[in-house]
Parts: sequence; structure tokens; C-alpha cells
Amino acid sequence: MIKIDWLKVGAASAVLAAAFAQSAGAQVTCTVTVTGQNDPAVDASAVQSATNQAFVGDLTVCLQGTFDFGAPVPPAVISVAISASPFTTALHVVGLNDTQGKKATIRNGVQALAKQGAQPPIFSIENLRFEQPQFSAVSILGAGPASNIKLSNLNIAGVRTFFFPAFNGRFREGIVVTTGVGPVGGDIEISNNVIDGGTYAADDTSVGGIVLTGALPQPPFPPNQPFTARVRISDNKLVNWSSSGILAAGISELTIERNVIQPGAFANTIGAGCTGANGVAAASGISLQSVRDATIRDNTITLVPALTGAGTPAPCTAGIILTGPTNVAPGIADGNIVYRNRVKGSGTYGIVVGVTTSLPPGPTTSVETDNLFALNRLGNFAPLGASLFIGPGANGNAFVGNFPSLSGNVAGNDVITRLP
Repeated sequence: MIKIDWLKVGAASAVLAAAFAQSAGAQVTCTVTVTGQNDPAVDASAVQSATNQAFVGDLTVCLQGTFDFGAPVPPAVISVAISASPFTTALHVVGLNDTQGKKATIRNGVQALAKQGAQPPIFSIENLRFEQPQFSAVSILGAGPASNIKLSNLNIAGVRTFFFPAFNGRFREGIVVTTGVGPVGGDIEISNNVIDGGTYAADDTSVGGIVLTGALPQPPFPPNQPFTARVRISDNKLVNWSSSGILAAGISELTIERNVIQPGAFANTIGAGCTGANGVAAASGISLQSVRDATIRDNTITLVPALTGAGTPAPCTAGIILTGPTNVAPGIADGNIVYRNRVKGSGTYGIVVGVTTSLPPGPTTSVETDNLFALNRLGNFAPLGASLFIGPGANGNAFVGNFPSLSGNVAGNDVITRLP
């Protein structure tokens, strides 16, 4: 059976914190501790009961041991739906290390841990290992305008593709923040995580290792809610993502820095261009669509020759992609700063700004303007197309650096060549 120990602040909690220190000098004081039984019949319900209890004040739920969330019974698509009490001012979900230093582990599940709604204003998930969840390991499906959210020190070891009938689509994501259910505001930090997409079958696809989707119209579905959160994605390692290591669409004031991204050799099939709907790409590093006022810096992206599930070469792989359209509605990418990133290995393009092929008939337009790309290192990248591609809708952007090869609308932008 599940063991839940309620601890008062004092000697008992201090002993527990010392025994399960997360790193040198780090301690955690647990309000409640849930011990995993490696049993789908009890583990998910025990965690949900602990996080959603009617608690007044700051609540820290500690997880120890191994949990198995199994698969929720259809039509449920969330294993643990976290909806905190309005009396809870902060909620922290923290994994405890065992005596050998092994993190608490959550196996299986669908959207294993998913925060819903605006409450509480302070929320974190830290120091956990996830093994083979479906859809995602962590989903943020709502946050208030003054929220402070932190997702850190998580190890995601493989994710399984999930078919979502409502969208007639397949999803494989490590961490996702979306306004498809409710608005997302405040400040969000996603840092110091290791996120591995795992292995793929021939018909598998992924959306991305870290995925942010904001207020984009998505016919025939209702538009997403507003995404006003300021997000910082830093110091993560992302490997084996058939789409993009990091994918963001329809947001602003985003910082992506010091991440190591290795998309791997299995690629999505997205047609002839570099992106599909909502910026979904094929084995690329960072894909940004309809993003404004973002800072992308000091990331290292390594591409390798990638094949689709049919065994054909990927339609387009790139280190960094910045485009305006969502391919389901008009969009603009402007005011972004992309600098000091390193792209290595081999792929179609090092950097793509704009669309690489003609867009389908309809209202979708591509506009990329007033973006700065400076001192990005492309010298160790072997392009099949070009080091830098500039699409026809990209005008008035500035490119400073060493570009071994260029193609596209070079004349409509300022390109300043500087040797490395």
C-alpha cells in the first residue's frame, strides 16, 4: 500500500532532508512524502491526492522510490492532473534521491505530470526521472499572470508517441507549455534538464523536446488562449528529437541560452520545406515560428544526416529556423536577437530565416523583419544547401558574421561578413 508520512516542520523533516540531499549543500523540507510502489493501480492516484489536497500555505510534495503510472483509462489523457487548492500559496513537487544518489523515478503514464489552471502562483517540479511516458513527461496547461514556475533537474529517458484522437495527431514531447487549454502568464524557467526523445518506429513523429505553443489560430479548432509568460530555457541537453530540440510558436519575450541540442538521425516528414504547421521541423535544433523579441544565444547544435521512417533523406534539417507563418494563419517574426550560437555537423542549412519553398494558396504570409543574427559560428557545419538561407519574406534583417555560403534574398537584408 502507499505510505504517506505527514511531517511537521522540525527535527523529523530536518533528518529527512539531510538523508535525501539533492546535491551538495542542498536540502528540502517535505510537507508530505509519497513512496512509490511501482504499481499503476495506486501510484498516480497517490501523487494526485498529495498535490491536490486542501492545504493552506506552501506545500512541498516529495516523491521517493519508483512509481508506475501505467496508462490512463480512455478518454483520459493525463496521469496526474495537478489542480492545486486555492488556499495553497506554493506547490513544489520534488524527487528525493536514494542512498545511492538515484532520483525518484516515474515510469509510463500519459502527460505524466500536468499542471492545470492558474493556481498556485508558485509552482515547481524538480529532481525527478521519467522513463517512457507517452505524449509528454511534464505539461503546463495553465498559469496565472503572476505565476512563477520552475522545471529543473529532470531526466526524461525516452518518450513514446501518443495518438490524440481530438486533434487527429501524434504527439511526442518532453516538456510542453501550451495555451491550448487555458492562458499562461508569469515567469517560467526550464533549466538543467536532460531530455531524450528515445527510439522511433517507422510511423513515429515528435513535436519537440521542449515545446511552447501560444495564441495561434488552429482551424478547425478554437484559437489558443493568450501566452504572456516570459520563458527562459537554459542549460538543458536535448537528444533524439525527430522534429526540433526546442520548438516555440506564437510567443514573445523568450530566452533560449546555453543548451546542447543533438536532434539525431530520425527525422519527421514535413513536406518540401523546413517547417510544417506551428513550426514543426525535421531533426532540427531550434525552430521558432511567429516569435517576437526573443534572445537565442550560446547554444550548441550538432546535426547528423537524418532519414525519415520511410528511409528517405529528411526534407530539410537546420540548426536554427526563424519563420513568420504558422502555416495555418499569418504570422510575423521580428525583434529577435540570435547570437553566438554554434552549429556543427551536417544538414541542409545552418540557419534559415523565412520559408524555403512556396507557401500553399491561402491567407498565410511570411514576414521576418528587424531581426539580428550576430557572430554565430557556422565554420564547422557542412551544408547540403547553404550556411545561411534567407527567404523571400525576410527583409530588413541584419546578419553579422562568417557565412561560408549564402542563398535566398540576400539583397533585401544587411549582410556584414566578418571572419571568425
